Amino acid sequence: MNGNNAQAHHVDVLAALLLLCAFAMCILSVLLAGTRTYRDLTARDREDFEETTQALYVTTKVRQAYSPEEIEVRDEEGVSCLVIRSLEDGEPYLTRVYQYDGWIRELFTEEAYDFSPEDGEKVSESEGLSFDLSGGILTASFADSGRVMYFSMKEGGQ
Repeated sequence: MNGNNAQAHHVDVLAALLLLCAFAMCILSVLLAGTRTYRDLTARDREDFEETTQALYVTTKVRQAYSPEEIEVRDEEGVSCLVIRSLEDGEPYLTRVYQYDGWIRELFTEEAYDFSPEDGEKVSESEGLSFDLSGGILTASFADSGRVMYFSMKEGGQ
């Protein structure tokens, strides 16, 4: 009788260990799925943040111009630049916003400064940003998101 009792005890212990292992595997799979979901959500949120930040940055720069006449689009050194003129202490300055070497950049200089795209301050990583100004409409196209923004360059129409 002791042999049957000892054998039943081993079967009970084995069954308990199997249930414990199955429970641990379930917990592990739930944790891995949660980790993967969290990683995907944070990556999506980071992309959304970058796209929104880039759009708001360009919008803010356009709206900071005192008048639409101070805004123009130029191709300098093969780079599409949004150029905003301003006067600082009576001296003419230019703010250039452009994409170069994987970054949206800003360069604030005296008007007579010779433009060099690598001199700009890095603002945000970007695959591409281009500008077009025609018919009183400024167009900003973002390659990363495919977003296209339009600004009216008529007085009071921004």
